[in-house]
Amino acid sequence: MTPRKTSYWLQALVLFTASILGGCGGSDDGPRVESIAPTVNIASEALGTVAGPFTVRITFSEDVGSSFTADDVTVTSGSKGAFAQVNAVQYTLVVTPAANAVGRVELKIAAGSFHDLAGNSGAAGSASQAFDTRPPTVAISSSAAGAAARGNVTFTFSFSKDVGTTFSATDIVVTGGTAGAFSVASGTSASLVVSPSANAAGNMTVSVGPGVVADSGGNANVAGATLAQTYDTTVAPSAPVQIVRANGAGTPSYDVATGKALPGQYATGVYSANAGEVRWWGGNFPDQIQAGYGFSSTDAAQWGFGIFIANGGAGWDISANDVYRFTLGTNVECVGVCKVTVRMVSVSNANCVADAKVTLTAADIATSYNVKLSDFTVTGCTTNTVAAFKASKVAELHFQLLRADMQFTAGGAPPLYPNGLGVGGNIYFD
Repeated sequence: MTPRKTSYWLQALVLFTASILGGCGGSDDGPRVESIAPTVNIASEALGTVAGPFTVRITFSEDVGSSFTADDVTVTSGSKGAFAQVNAVQYTLVVTPAANAVGRVELKIAAGSFHDLAGNSGAAGSASQAFDTRPPTVAISSSAAGAAARGNVTFTFSFSKDVGTTFSATDIVVTGGTAGAFSVASGTSASLVVSPSANAAGNMTVSVGPGVVADSGGNANVAGATLAQTYDTTVAPSAPVQIVRANGAGTPSYDVATGKALPGQYATGVYSANAGEVRWWGGNFPDQIQAGYGFSSTDAAQWGFGIFIANGGAGWDISANDVYRFTLGTNVECVGVCKVTVRMVSVSNANCVADAKVTLTAADIATSYNVKLSDFTVTGCTTNTVAAFKASKVAELHFQLLRADMQFTAGGAPPLYPNGLGVGGNIYFD
């Protein structure tokens, strides 16, 4: 019986040994060795054209262990910066494009420069990124180009590339004018309104210096820009009011019956209180009107006198004017003391008047006086404002020396004191 038992034991040993060998690859049916080559994808995280450094993400199809480094990436038209591993299959690389240039950064990873954990060599990969690192330039244009500006000018600043919010009004230097409203239309366009000096002629200059703006990559403008614009805001005075002779002194210009200037004519004259004051001198001449009276210091009925110029047509249009200019003279006793009420009467209503006062500073009738229309006080009108008064033409011009503004201290033959006024012919609005 013993030999039979041994036979069974040997057979079991053979089967056991065979199974062990088969599990260790000793059989043709063992596990296969992995042989698929890993691949790589290179992608820029930037959108569009970059103006500075950008990040590239490198992704492998499987773990490549330590076989891949930044040295395996070839960069053309740029330089490599920070390199980092994100996880087993992803890496990032910062790339800086070439300075002051435009083109594409090329990135390549050569085939066989990395391998997977089974030793299989990787396939090649490549990518590119458009870039423009040239500094922005600026050009300036004028809304009044080719002519002398007569008023405000809008200067436009155009940039060759987007400068974001780096450009502001403080980056603009203005000479010969006053900077006004500044606005930004986009990252490549902005404008500034500049006002020239009033009633003058010359040049306004605007300039932008170097290094004041930059693109998204921090590239600052290397060159600045300057533009000069001529201007002429001088106001040609309106035609002077030519004083003509009153009725009875040449061609009639005044209708005594109606008290109005004849059509197309100017009428001039002198009026007073007729309350005992004595006219001592005067005359109505082609280029001037003069009147001088002796007034009592105590008789309040002697309220004063005036000189007038009336328009026989539609009236004087002062809607576009700002200053009333005229020449006055007086007697030496009045100089520095007497004040003249300068009055304009509207064509719309004889009670609608605009008044201002000036102190007589010299005796010479050629002495010039300039009064801003905005300094007049308007009364008796539907709307008592200077703007409303200017909208209606002027029918009459008056120069009055009223009792409250006379002198009663020197000269004359007391109880009468001399107070005189002369109006020269150079009267106009501008």
